[in-house]
Amino acid sequence: MTTRRCQTIQVEISFADFTITTTTYKPKFEVFEILSVIGSYMGIYLGISMFSVSTLFEILINLFLMKRKKAIKRIRNIRHQANGERSQSHSRKTQVFRRRNRISSFNN
Repeated sequence: MTTRRCQTIQVEISFADFTITTTTYKPKFEVFEILSVIGSYMGIYLGISMFSVSTLFEILINLFLMKRKKAIKRIRNIRHQANGERSQSHSRKTQVFRRRNRISSFNN
């Protein structure tokens, strides 16, 4: 018969110096990796692709640029009218409109 005292063991571990070395790893993502991760999450959770997002972004930029161009043109026309000059868009030209089967001329 064995006793409980015989089944235990005592271990002592001692170190010469107590310096602790900590190693941390921070992965550096490249631009392509970040875009691929974002695109994959959007594809999974939102059901859209990066191509759709870039197309939407392109459309919004084009709309902004078109409105800006029209506003600049309108400002230039107002300045020309204020100076007594006539711009090409406000010159009096005969415009021909086709309505159903007859042609009518209108002067601006």
